[in-house]
Amino acid sequence: MTSSSSESLSLEVGNNVLHPNRKRVAILGAGYAGLCALRHFFADDTKYESVAFEQSNHIGGIWHYPEGCAERAHEEPTSPFYTRMYKNMRTNLPKDLMSLEGLPFPRGDASYCDVRTVRQYLEAFAEQFNLREHIKFGHRVTLVTPILSEAIAADAIGPRWTVECEDLLTKSFKREIFDIVLVCTGKYHKPYMPAADIPGLANYKGKLLHSSDYRDPERYAGQDVLIVGAGPSGFDIALDLLPLAKSVIFAKRRNISFFKDQFPTITETTMPQNIIDNGAVLADGSTKNVDAIILCTGYCFNFPFLSSECRVERLADE
Repeated sequence: MTSSSSESLSLEVGNNVLHPNRKRVAILGAGYAGLCALRHFFADDTKYESVAFEQSNHIGGIWHYPEGCAERAHEEPTSPFYTRMYKNMRTNLPKDLMSLEGLPFPRGDASYCDVRTVRQYLEAFAEQFNLREHIKFGHRVTLVTPILSEAIAADAIGPRWTVECEDLLTKSFKREIFDIVLVCTGKYHKPYMPAADIPGLANYKGKLLHSSDYRDPERYAGQDVLIVGAGPSGFDIALDLLPLAKSVIFAKRRNISFFKDQFPTITETTMPQNIIDNGAVLADGSTKNVDAIILCTGYCFNFPFLSSECRVERLADE
């Protein structure tokens, strides 16, 4: 959906009858950042009229592990099976650092929480501060554009914005005007697939996936698995596979040891020299057959809904 199809859009400018000087605020996403932003703007409803657009039908953003998702891969963000989590995932920060202002995590929870606990916490946060009524679920933002044709008000921090969105239930489109837009969509939607950085990867005939499509260790029982990438997901998935996989090769850029030879079934190495059809030529020149390669290579920043007039450029992927 682009601005060229604007004739099919309905236009809303808000209802500020009681407080005509309120600023309209659009918050894109109802995950951690979106809920936090919504709570603070909603707390002063004499100054702000705020609404959050969430393309899924649940609170919590990526903190969601839907039933049946283990059998699905490459789902679109609007799918009820979409997730970036895996079954045994736990936070890599203690809950005290993940608590939002005004609501601590329950005291009985483990310090490092599982996905369900985090989602329940975010749902409780939304309930405590009455945020649900300000969230438009099932609404996908398709275009954000600054209004550059009108003068900027003296009390404004910048231009006003048009936000175009699709109601995924009715398949209708709507355009609204806002004074402030907050992008709270995170960066865990577009996997970084480093095919050019790993020679021969295109030749591999086994199971190749990004960590975003990893769900559980059971499907790798008795298999040899190559993990590429030593970030939090690579380290965590290696340990998750440990009880069931036959062996795990942990490939990383730097020649440092993460596991200190604690686990005999985990082999640490720097990046492979080459990927072959049934395995990899490791850094020391040895060849190892592997049943699966899991790319734990992170994600790209991706904001396809920001128009060119927003002047937001992605300079490099992390």
